[in-house]
Amino acid sequence: MQAEVEEGVIAHRFAGAGWEVPRLLAAMRSASDFFFDSMGQVKLPAWSRGRAVLVGDAGYCPTPLTGLGTSLALVGAYMLAGELVAADGDHRIAFPRNERLMRPYVSRGQQLPPGGVAGYAPTSTLTIRLRALSMRSMNRWPMRRLLSAPFDKAGDIAFPASYRHWTRVQVWLEPESDGHCSTAAPLDSELLSRSTRSPS
Repeated sequence: MQAEVEEGVIAHRFAGAGWEVPRLLAAMRSASDFFFDSMGQVKLPAWSRGRAVLVGDAGYCPTPLTGLGTSLALVGAYMLAGELVAADGDHRIAFPRNERLMRPYVSRGQQLPPGGVAGYAPTSTLTIRLRALSMRSMNRWPMRRLLSAPFDKAGDIAFPASYRHWTRVQVWLEPESDGHCSTAAPLDSELLSRSTRSPS
């Protein structure tokens, strides 16, 4: 039933558009893999509560329009792990500090590129032509620089210097009676080699 409602929304929106649209709408009605979703961002006042914490899209989805969802998720997981190690597994210290360090990075990552939604889904003949022109010119100067600028934010973060010392620390969350989380000791080189070796 839900799919029928969503298909009706699309059919109403594209009614009278001409060209191949009627054929595409008819194919949509009989498609077995129909998918319809909203385009949104996740902005929360806090990313953790108690011992639970959100990372990546669950906590701060930037929308596919930014192209930075994977970067935010990977950096967020790395920062969270680093703060848990730095706090010796105490989530009450690690979670707030992780959020203080990550908030500015996430805020920049959630900023939409110039033009916002309209730049990706133009609604007039002129803006559609301008978008097509920008796509054809995206590998040429100056469009290449202009279009790549929003993605430069992916590396716009400085990790605490202490993170360089725990690249061989394996971390897991093991609840203890005092509310802390256990962290493993540094792995010796032989164990690390065995754990990362490809299966034969």
